[in-house]
Amino acid sequence: MLRVARLLATAVPLGFCAASAHAAIIISTAATQNMSCTGGICAPTATDAVLNVTDLENLLASGNLTVTTTGSGVQGYDVNIRAPFEWASASALTLDAYRSVSVNQQVSVWGVAELAILTNGGSSKGSFEFGKRGRITFANLSSQLTINGILYRLENNLKNLAYDIARMPRGAYALAGDYDASGDGVYTSPPIGAEFSGTFSGLGSVISNLTVVDHIQYDYVGLFYHVSKNGAVNAVRLSHVVMQGLGTVGGLAGVSDGTVSGSETSGRLVGGLTGGLVGQNNGTIEYSHATDRIKALVNGVSGGLVGENTGTITNSWSAGSISGRDSTSAGGLVAYNTGNIAQGFSTDTVTCENYCGGLSATNTGTIINSYSTGSVSGYASSFDVGGFIGVNYNGGVAKSSYSTGVVSGKRNGDVGGFFGADQGSADSSYWDTETSGTDFGSGDGNDSGITGLTTEQFQAGLPSGFDPKVWVEDPSVNNGFPYLLANRPPK
Repeated sequence: MLRVARLLATAVPLGFCAASAHAAIIISTAATQNMSCTGGICAPTATDAVLNVTDLENLLASGNLTVTTTGSGVQGYDVNIRAPFEWASASALTLDAYRSVSVNQQVSVWGVAELAILTNGGSSKGSFEFGKRGRITFANLSSQLTINGILYRLENNLKNLAYDIARMPRGAYALAGDYDASGDGVYTSPPIGAEFSGTFSGLGSVISNLTVVDHIQYDYVGLFYHVSKNGAVNAVRLSHVVMQGLGTVGGLAGVSDGTVSGSETSGRLVGGLTGGLVGQNNGTIEYSHATDRIKALVNGVSGGLVGENTGTITNSWSAGSISGRDSTSAGGLVAYNTGNIAQGFSTDTVTCENYCGGLSATNTGTIINSYSTGSVSGYASSFDVGGFIGVNYNGGVAKSSYSTGVVSGKRNGDVGGFFGADQGSADSSYWDTETSGTDFGSGDGNDSGITGLTTEQFQAGLPSGFDPKVWVEDPSVNNGFPYLLANRPPK
């Protein structure tokens, strides 16, 4: 699910996560229950309540409406939209949650109306979430959208969005609905070329068929040229994109020093330093994923989600393919990691020339509670090939993680089920000796902190050192291997 994790007063980060089901107002097709609607306010009479969508639409047809989780002597937590609804009147709708608002179906605003989202009314864990089918659309750009008191400018195409951001890069913007960029032709530089220090929310809508081909070595190539330190890009879905450049290439952003959350990309990317979502991440990426096909240029570096990470990546994943016969390094989730990765995974198929890893090609940072399952193979003169990390340099840490992908390399390198080579440290980490095709945890012989398990042992229960508050096993999920509670693999 697309989720806005921990909302701040000035930013709205979104990401993928299952919505909470307890102490919630559920907007659905079921009969209204435990709700009192009077004077333009619908409030719960019990912590768990239901508001029927038809009742909601009828109330909006007659005037402004606030749906709140706070009733007389009753405190609910979340507003969870589980059925689509719409309204064409000029009425204003306010969704006021003590904690979270979860949009799991489409909300359509047809008239010139107002929508206000308020989260985190009294909890430190408030969020604004979009499920797989969830989105908010506006037919008229004169409508008003406010999220936690911030007014967003509605946009319905990339050229107007780029123009407005160039005029006011610190503004707040939102996508009013799906946008097919095929009619824009081929961009020769990033559509949004200004350094972006504001907030952009896709509201769960899709930008499709965007093509950017740079032949003059533009520094950064992506939908966004550069998301700056104070910038935030949320709930953006990019589909069937083509990104090509000689420098740093990412589907969503060439480089990000800010926050990218709840966003996804799919398509084809070619570049020097390439990441499916972000080419170079110096900020925060959370609840995001990429399912791209990436091809590295000669001496290029590629990661399924991020090319180079010096920042923080949490609850994110990649599932695609990365190839580069003459590339320097390739990793399923990231190529070079000097930052922090937590609760991430990759199922990417990785092939490269030098340093190849199922999750990361090289690591001098910290990777915790993560896993990789894709095959990893090196070409003729490959150096280090690891099911999880190609080479874990001095200072690099891998903890409570595992890999299962088949590994293979050629004459000059070290090949291991978990590490290709290890100069750093590991703790409570594992590889599958059967699916990987090797009994060597690290190709250079440094197996300290990593343990080989058979497939049966993996599927028999969580390995030692795996926190059951973070990890879980289910025979019907992830082929029976451990998966992350906060980052469930797609079906």
